[in-house]
Amino acid sequence: KYAMTSFSMAINDIFRKKSMSILIIFILTVSFYLSTLFSCVNYTLREFKNNQDLWFAFPNYDGSIEIKADEDVESYLKQSKYIKDYTLANLGLSLAGAKSESTDIDLSNISIFPFTKLNENVFDVPLIEGRLPQHPLEMIVSLDFLEIMNLKVGDYFNINTTSANKNLLITGSYSSMYNGGKTIIIRSKDYESLGFITKNEHAMIFLKNKEDYTLFEEEFEQTFEMSYLIKELSFVEPTVKSLN
Repeated sequence: KYAMTSFSMAINDIFRKKSMSILIIFILTVSFYLSTLFSCVNYTLREFKNNQDLWFAFPNYDGSIEIKADEDVESYLKQSKYIKDYTLANLGLSLAGAKSESTDIDLSNISIFPFTKLNENVFDVPLIEGRLPQHPLEMIVSLDFLEIMNLKVGDYFNINTTSANKNLLITGSYSSMYNGGKTIIIRSKDYESLGFITKNEHAMIFLKNKEDYTLFEEEFEQTFEMSYLIKELSFVEPTVKSLN
């Protein structure tokens, strides 16, 4: 009643106009939570760009090429002065139609990633345990795959198709969120030996000098009409830019 300071007068105003004050407090609270959510999403997407190896077990490549119209991109990569190394990849294929003597679980729900190369130069995904495949019929698998199949690193996993019946050695494990964590990474030749077809529609490139990306991009665009080069996974870069 006898408020003398601006703070005490503000408190008095709040209690005089309770309904309006409650609305204002509600709006401020919602605004705070939305701002926090926006900041978290923005931070997550920015961190994703730098940690896709941990999120989806993808290598930290310098660029990804979408190969179109059977253009001979690989021959170009072999002779390019900018390229240190590369690997052709097939993203998110399946084991549809395959069965396993190791389990009764439906293998069609497992996503498989065949790579033409799986060495430390092109596949820098940190393994939880074990090593990268070095010999035929070896593979690395996600932690969720090991749990679902009740397996461990060092075990063999049987894959039986209409064309082949093979036991593959699990040499390592990794963390991945892709397909709910149910993934396998294998060399393309081993995937093909099971009777499946690889189209090699993606090339992950690693530059000798990361600063040469723009020069490489210009040369690539002048060389190919249909295939195109992207620096980030297709949905990440536009989303991050839209948040700025």
